[in-house]
Amino acid sequence: MLEAIIVVNVALCIIFGTTLVIRNYDVPRILGKETKTLGIVILLILAFALNFTPLVSAEDSDGDGVEDALDECPDNLTGENFTVAANGCSYPSYLDNVWMCIGGGVMVQDLSGNDEEECSVTISSDGVYMTISTPGIANHDMEGGTAGNIVAQDFDWKLPLTPTNNTNCNPSVSIDGCDIAPDRGPVAVAVNGVPFYGPEDGPGGDAVAHEIGIYDEDRQEIDLGICGAHTGPGGYHYHFDGNCMHWHDETNEDSEYEFSKVDNGTHSPIIGFAFDGYPIYGSYGHVDGNVTLMRSNYILKENSGMGYNGIDDYEYSPDNGGHLDACNGRFSPTPEFPDGIYHYYSTMPVMGDNPNANNAFPYFINCYRGISETSNEDGGALDGGGEEPGQNGPPDDDGDHVGNGWDMCADTGDTTYPDGDPIYPRGCTEEQFNLLSSDDQNTTKIAYAGDSPPAPPDEDGDGIPDPLDDCENTEAGNLVYADGCAHLESSGNETAPDGDNDGIPDDEDNCPNENASGYDADADGCVDDSDNDGVKDIEDICPFDPADGCPAALQDVEGNMTEEIPGCVHQSAENYNPDATEDDGSCTYEEDTPGFGLTVALIGIIGVAFRRRN
Repeated sequence: MLEAIIVVNVALCIIFGTTLVIRNYDVPRILGKETKTLGIVILLILAFALNFTPLVSAEDSDGDGVEDALDECPDNLTGENFTVAANGCSYPSYLDNVWMCIGGGVMVQDLSGNDEEECSVTISSDGVYMTISTPGIANHDMEGGTAGNIVAQDFDWKLPLTPTNNTNCNPSVSIDGCDIAPDRGPVAVAVNGVPFYGPEDGPGGDAVAHEIGIYDEDRQEIDLGICGAHTGPGGYHYHFDGNCMHWHDETNEDSEYEFSKVDNGTHSPIIGFAFDGYPIYGSYGHVDGNVTLMRSNYILKENSGMGYNGIDDYEYSPDNGGHLDACNGRFSPTPEFPDGIYHYYSTMPVMGDNPNANNAFPYFINCYRGISETSNEDGGALDGGGEEPGQNGPPDDDGDHVGNGWDMCADTGDTTYPDGDPIYPRGCTEEQFNLLSSDDQNTTKIAYAGDSPPAPPDEDGDGIPDPLDDCENTEAGNLVYADGCAHLESSGNETAPDGDNDGIPDDEDNCPNENASGYDADADGCVDDSDNDGVKDIEDICPFDPADGCPAALQDVEGNMTEEIPGCVHQSAENYNPDATEDDGSCTYEEDTPGFGLTVALIGIIGVAFRRRN
């Protein structure tokens, strides 16, 4: 806006000067003498109006295009691989092309109720989580099954933007130590906003095995519709497949969806995200460079109920002939992540005359490789907020808070203070560092800042992502513990965390949000109350008299009475005085509207007077 006003000022000056000086454009010759006087008056009014309009430029400290006053993420990641939302928080740009029905307006048919429903998805971010607000209506025609009509819901799914591996979980071996996905209820959300459910139906059987005809369900009537979905008490949801959300009828014959019509010549797109933030792809992936129908490693147990008992009828072994681990995922390159990422697949059963659920169960996921956002499991309500605060780093198998993709010492032990060992930005302790080549030693001192995959925010370059970093100003390249702090008595660049800046480290501060400087004789981090009258010394007019019975003369002594302090009290001003209690009119503001036009207008008036006199 400032630049625009400058341009307008210059334009007015040019017009004004031309009218005054160049006779060829002498307005009175064309329209009469009064016209020139009127024109000068109008130009002067415009010049004065523009130059006396106060203008303070809006600050944007992180350069993301959102003013600091409106920016909910002032230390935001920006660049070609990130999209900045209206609230100033960024998220990976590839997500713009993943989510469907953005903004709504996609009308589909509820074939059970013979009416139209609207698919709609709205995404927002706080820089750590992405929230998906949606009615849970698919982008394709739907069938409710035996439960009848499909009813729009009010979901708010919450997903970590940067998934964090569960270090107790090794799904390539078993599900031991992993967070198990619910057998029944939501386990993930599709990119059209519809939830993916676990494999079991209401009575506890394998809903998919029953649907394809492996066993008979005699406890409750169950029926899955188009794309392996139906409706229930929690709304419309998928039990398997989900590939139809990306399928389009290429024959123009309005044919019905069948899985056999899905493109088997290319890697499937992302169809959803598990609640740990890792993506779920369709049914085709890459194995040894070839597009392959992905198979799970779950098979029916001998003498099982063929799915009648749900998950209890299946067993996992990495040698069962499939491609995926116990959670139904794997780490490998994908179209969106050429350097590799952990991800899940939609594994399809064999349908037809010889149905088979082997190497298909659990159809979406059985456990979470990462730390799951548990608030989603009740249907999408955002009560709670996941595990402990701060568990928002990249995939990290050794738990040192340095992501797997750039950790140069992937088997680091305990790095927590005080019992563990500090590490360099690329995840190596001093002992591991000494075993590296000189080139690798130089590299391990520099925090990863790449875009594939996007590096997590790390303002001080110590290798610890900002959400996990308790010491935000550590000097880059130094050894730090898992909390991002050097924990030295005097390191020259940082001390132990001290959130209120009173000189008492947070772990020793009984009042970590109260600056007790000058009022803390016992060094406990709290402002003292020397006379135990319930009023802290910083506010107590008589800090050593519990009755506050100071002599009148003492109360009038300078320093014991409230004094008005004149100064600038407006925070937006350049010379704002936080101690001032009375505005004295001295405020000055950065980048007020320039006086250039006003100056030229005044010079013009002097010029006119001089010409008329001569």
